Amino acid sequence: MGRPYVAVKSNARKLSRLVIEQGNASSEKKILAIGETWDIGDGWTLKAQSIDASALPRQVWFTLSKDGVKLDDKVIGQGQTYVYIEKSFAGELDVPLFITYVDIIASDSVQLRYTWAVSKNIIDFNAGDKIGLLTVTTAGSDFIYLKNYDNTITLVQGATINIADGLRFRVNDTPDLQYYPEMTVITGLPSGTPVESSTGKGTVIVNTDAGTVENLTAVNVSDIPEPPPASANLYYGLFRFNITGLSPGGNANITMTFPNNLPAGTAYWKYGRMPRTQHLTGTPSLQR
Repeated sequence: MGRPYVAVKSNARKLSRLVIEQGNASSEKKILAIGETWDIGDGWTLKAQSIDASALPRQVWFTLSKDGVKLDDKVIGQGQTYVYIEKSFAGELDVPLFITYVDIIASDSVQLRYTWAVSKNIIDFNAGDKIGLLTVTTAGSDFIYLKNYDNTITLVQGATINIADGLRFRVNDTPDLQYYPEMTVITGLPSGTPVESSTGKGTVIVNTDAGTVENLTAVNVSDIPEPPPASANLYYGLFRFNITGLSPGGNANITMTFPNNLPAGTAYWKYGRMPRTQHLTGTPSLQR
């Protein structure tokens, strides 16, 4: 909750997370060189294969892929819009999943604007589904109705009561009962590569200030050979990724954006072979 979603073919029961939505600002554009692959997020990539500068208008040949699998390739002219539509998606027909506008085609690059894409992972609400302390009582094409059907919410002075992912009640620390609902709203999509956490607690976005994030996957805690220490509360599970494109001896600062604010004292845990000498040796373990 608190993140932008798109109703698939205007069906409120079926929500798809918005991956990217470029607006009208002049800075919201992407210049893609010939042979370059744009990692858009959520497994979407777009590659500019070649340009025909002799055509009128100029044309560019795109290849669109999802999770490494080519979905479409198309030749688009300058001033035209590239729309990828899946004939059948989430039980709906002719659903647009990716859109971009070819603004300028140069001799060796293309400028794209108004790019829009949604995730292929759908949240399909049905009556009886549990979302935190709430239960979906009605799931229609126009709206979803949730209620604390079989959960009593007790308001305690000075407490924060989590209702659902990102939605909570704040109770003031006053003698008289004063409380209000609160939600963390993300108005802009953080840059980086998103991945759904292995614990189902939302999307985590990994970004680097150098190189490229590749092979990002969520890992179940149960899948590592050695169980984590009892003190490690891995609420979002584990993540595996590579940083490529660095020069020998280069460094990169990694930023991880989580669906909600992390509690004070949160630590970063790393699983793998820990250095005992200048080489990476030792038994794999989870340490912080």
